[in-house]
Parts: sequence; structure tokens; C-alpha cells
Amino acid sequence: MKGRGDAGGLTEQVKEELTRVSPTKQSARSAEVAAILRLAGSMEIVGDALALEVELSSRAVAQRLAHDLEELFNITVHPTTIGPAGAQKA
Repeated sequence: MKGRGDAGGLTEQVKEELTRVSPTKQSARSAEVAAILRLAGSMEIVGDALALEVELSSRAVAQRLAHDLEELFNITVHPTTIGPAGAQKA
């Protein structure tokens, strides 16, 4: 699917504008999380746990996603920042 690792190919400006709008209803926040995970995420089983991996180019979007996953779903988030494609994780 085109744009999969970049939340549908949205521009940085649009992403930044969207992070300034904070939905107040839990249902809207949950829908936002679901959309981001659907467009930029993948799941795999690691041992006996389910791991979500989400690739985002916007730190603000990543921070908001992490916050919402923890607050809404009690999911512990372990963020990792990596460089451009092909870079190794630190």
C-alpha cells in the first residue's frame, strides 16, 4: 500500500496542524489511534506478547500516539528513535 510508513503520505505541515487539535471524546481519541495504527503500524508476536511497531516521521504524532495508548488502553510504550532508512537502532 502506498504511503504505509508515513500515515498515508500526509505532509509535515498537515501532521503538525493535526497534532494541535486535541479530541476530547474518548471515542474520537480511540478512532485516531486506530487510524494511525492501521496506516503506519504492524503487529507481531514476540515470545508470549503482542508487539506493535509504528513508523512515523513526526515526533509530535509519535508522542501523542504513545500518550493515548498508555492513557486509553493501558499499553506500555517503549519508543525508539531511528535515523533515516537503513540506519541502525541505537
